[in-house]
Amino acid sequence: MRPPRGWFAALRCGIYCDPPYLPLSDTSAFTQYDGQVFTLAHHQRLVTRLQEIHQQTGSPVVISSGDTALSRQLYGAFNLSAQNVNRSVSADGRARVAVSELTGTLY
Repeated sequence: MRPPRGWFAALRCGIYCDPPYLPLSDTSAFTQYDGQVFTLAHHQRLVTRLQEIHQQTGSPVVISSGDTALSRQLYGAFNLSAQNVNRSVSADGRARVAVSELTGTLY
């Protein structure tokens, strides 16, 4: 491993990623922030790149995702923990219920 060079070479920092979540169901398909769809392939590339960065620099990595079987498989190399959270993004206030979200870490 080659040590980093430049202004920030001595800086030790962490990385936090909050990509669009994989859908919890067929009707919850929010997969974009800026008009472009964040696909499963994007998630896979993100996981690979975050693992590379962590291995090369030792920087801690944190990622968040909805708690689905696919998320658990995709982020399986991370240390995963689940939390129940209330979401407030549903158009129907009565449909806002607690759901499980994952936090994954590499440290």
